[in-house]
Amino acid sequence: MLNQEFNTWQQDYNAKIRRWVPHYDTLVKGMTQWSGDHPPATILDLGCGNGNTVGLLLKQYPEANYTLVDASEDMISACQLRFRQRSNIHYEQSYFQDLDFTTDTFDLVVAGLAFHHLKGPEKQAIFEQVYRWLRPGGELLASDLYASKQWPDYEGQVMQPWAAFAKKAGTPASEWEAMLVHHAQYDFPDSYEKQQHWLQKAGFTEVEINWVDGFWGTLRAKK
Repeated sequence: MLNQEFNTWQQDYNAKIRRWVPHYDTLVKGMTQWSGDHPPATILDLGCGNGNTVGLLLKQYPEANYTLVDASEDMISACQLRFRQRSNIHYEQSYFQDLDFTTDTFDLVVAGLAFHHLKGPEKQAIFEQVYRWLRPGGELLASDLYASKQWPDYEGQVMQPWAAFAKKAGTPASEWEAMLVHHAQYDFPDSYEKQQHWLQKAGFTEVEINWVDGFWGTLRAKK
C-alpha cells in the first residue's frame, strides 16, 4: 500500500527527497506563490509529507487555519511533532479519494508531488472536488512531474535526465533502483496539457504552469 511505502520514507525524508526530486526546494516554494488580493485564511495541503510546504506558508500566513492531509501515519505524526506548538493546524490521515469537505471551505489548496500517485480518472475526480472545496477566487497550486508514461520517448525525455540528476545528487544505486520500482508501481503522471483540460472541465477558468526544469513545474488553477 502507498501509505506503508511512505511510512518507510519518513526517516531522513528531507535528505532523500532532495536527492530524488530535481529542484525540490524551488518546487516547494512555488506552492507559496498565492496571487489573491488578500492573505488566504484557510489552506488545505493534500499530501503534506513532513510539512515542508506548510512550514514555508506559516512564515507568510501565520494566522491562517491549515488542514494537512496524508495517507501515511508516520508523515502525519512527523507534522504533529513539527507543528506541536500550533493550534491552527488540523490533520486528516486519509487517501484523497476518501476526503470530503464543505463547499467553499478553502482559499488555497496545495499539493506537492501528490497528484502523480492518482490515475487519470482519480485526478479528474479530485480536481472536481478541489474546485468545490475552494471559495470563489481561490487557487490550487500543485508542484509535480507533468509528463506521461504513454509518451513514446518517456525513457529518454524523462527517466534518463531524472536518473542523471539523482546520481549527481548522490543517490546510491540501490536507492535509485528502489525508486524505479516505486515509480513503476505507484506513479501515474500525466502531461500538463491533459491536466489543464481536466481542470478546465472541472470549472477552473485560469490554468497555467511555471516550468522549473524539464517536465517538473508548479501548476496554478484559479476558481
